[in-house]
Amino acid sequence: MASGDDVAPGDLPIVLFVAVPHSLGGSNRSLVTLLKELDGKVHRALAAPPDGSFPELVRAQGLADTYIETPRGRY
Repeated sequence: MASGDDVAPGDLPIVLFVAVPHSLGGSNRSLVTLLKELDGKVHRALAAPPDGSFPELVRAQGLADTYIETPRGRY
């Protein structure tokens, strides 16, 4: 793969992240940091619960290029 400056936005690799908790705890805080750092370097696809403090933050800050809502329920 070419260096980041040589890659057109449509050619970015797609990376799927999966988050189970809907709250903004330690693992999701780390994921927020990672999603911010990867902005423009990869296409950030995130599978996560549809509601809660974590999904709200992700949507408000535009941290996922694609958001896939996972089914509600206990895991």
